[in-house]
Amino acid sequence: MMMSNTFKVTDNRANAEVYIVNMIVGSYFKNNSEISSVASVCRGDYYMLKQSEQCRAEAEVIRKMEALGKAALDKLSELKYEFITQMAAGNVFIWFRTGFEEIVCCIDNIGRLADFQFVENCTAQEFLTYVNA
Repeated sequence: MMMSNTFKVTDNRANAEVYIVNMIVGSYFKNNSEISSVASVCRGDYYMLKQSEQCRAEAEVIRKMEALGKAALDKLSELKYEFITQMAAGNVFIWFRTGFEEIVCCIDNIGRLADFQFVENCTAQEFLTYVNA
């Protein structure tokens, strides 16, 4: 299974969630002004959501990030990331790859953030194991 940085799923809600996760989680990293090419493809689906749904989804991602604690967030703020996506079984798996402390998460087939993890030194093989679990 190859990892990709380009895709567009058919579910508009899942695309919107990909954009939200990239926008919010990415803002905690050193290269926080970058929006991945994947997320930029999904931007239109984000804008199609009602504002109340945008706010709810954004708040959920912010809560998950803040729950990591100050020490983890301080580490992330010093790191640059690469945004990697993989689709499997209708889900979108996202890896904020840094080579050190990283975020991996899953957006399920109906566009909900189903899993969110802070991991250390995730390898490509570990990410693929996560995707295929």
